[in-house]
Amino acid sequence: DGGEYRYPVAEGSAAEAVIRLERWSIGDIDGDGAADAAAITSERPGGSGTFYFVHAVLNDSGAPRDRAFAFLGDRVRVESVAVQDGVLVVALYDRPETASYSEEPTVPVIRRFRLDGGALTELPAPTSGGNDGDDATDAPDAAQISADDLENATYLAEGPDAGEATLDGGEYRYPVAEGSAAEAVIRLEQWSIGDIDGDGADDAAAITSERPGGSGVFSYVHALRNESGDLRDTAFAFLGDRVRVESVAVQDGVLVVALYDRPETASYSEEPTVAVIRRFQLEGGALREMLAPMSGGNSGDDATGATDADQISADDLENATYLAEFPDAGEATLDGGEYRYPVAEGSAAEAVIRLERWSIGDIDGDGAEDAAAITSERPGGSGTFYFVHALRNESGDLRDRAFAFLGDRVRVESVAVHDGVIVVALYDRPETASYSEEPTVPVIRRFRLEGGALTELPAP
Repeated sequence: DGGEYRYPVAEGSAAEAVIRLERWSIGDIDGDGAADAAAITSERPGGSGTFYFVHAVLNDSGAPRDRAFAFLGDRVRVESVAVQDGVLVVALYDRPETASYSEEPTVPVIRRFRLDGGALTELPAPTSGGNDGDDATDAPDAAQISADDLENATYLAEGPDAGEATLDGGEYRYPVAEGSAAEAVIRLEQWSIGDIDGDGADDAAAITSERPGGSGVFSYVHALRNESGDLRDTAFAFLGDRVRVESVAVQDGVLVVALYDRPETASYSEEPTVAVIRRFQLEGGALREMLAPMSGGNSGDDATGATDADQISADDLENATYLAEFPDAGEATLDGGEYRYPVAEGSAAEAVIRLERWSIGDIDGDGAEDAAAITSERPGGSGTFYFVHALRNESGDLRDRAFAFLGDRVRVESVAVHDGVIVVALYDRPETASYSEEPTVPVIRRFRLEGGALTELPAP
């Protein structure tokens, strides 16, 4: 209920055990073309243990059905879960076998599962070696990228004179200055597996931190290509000083990094509290930062024009009716993602409303997939006004039930639906800035549909 289930530890006991949903990721697990989900739950049944599980939740005609689950460990730290080519990939930190559970989990592990005959079968851990038992090389091939490979790879680096660092067990140390006993350190922090360069082989995106001496801790994202079995750090990009990276993933060849940063005017002594999503594409040997792509629903049979839980499509959203600020009717039915109307009666000049971005998710808690959408409205003049909309799935019809103003000439990076909350990541300006200035201040805004209105939630 709201991501949590409680039950008595023992019959008649007031003490409660608890099961919680921790993380999830959307993807096709069973190959039927519908979006399923991989989920991580934690279970605290009483005592000191906290047990983690991965679940394969299939899309059964629009209803989520948990078909199989597998144990991940006691008091591990799960960093991410993803669905890649039907495989559930879990990146976590565990302990050495001889370690006590009181110790922090510090050993990075990647575990992979496939739904097979109603059970989650763990795929064998990648081992070094060539094809057909040929062990002449200890390099990973397309299906053999392991935690060990990543923890001992050579990474491009800013601080060392050589411009690179070969890690040993996830770490590389070097003198801060010649003859100095003080050491700088580079660490592997997070990683994710996926095809970066489109050749069909698994590559890796990695996050490293570099502490070159002083108070700075500099974070970088790396694109490691799988070149005939050798991992090569082809390009890297700076993420920030003392930022907090939450996750890294590879999606359709794009490296997606979710992190917390600070406003430009904040001191580095302040905690990073501004959520930012950054996206990079490997192009010509460099990581080029991108704007967030548009996100849409499943493309399906739109012959009826209706949408059910697994049929919200780009076409549905591009031709829906949206609440609007400026047209006299107070709404606009888009045609191919756009609606035009005269700026004034008899005027040849046109105002335009456009669908900019969208995301699919359950907004109202009824189990059916709804949609959050971003529109822009240019009513004439210099302003471009952005709005977020909550479109409910009402028996197969999309209805825009509420919208909220986001700003004039802001830059919206992404919109998502998480636990019924619509989350918008955008760039705005300081209050004193002119609209002619570029929006550079990252902002996360959160909205919940309540009583027919979008209520903005306070920043967490």
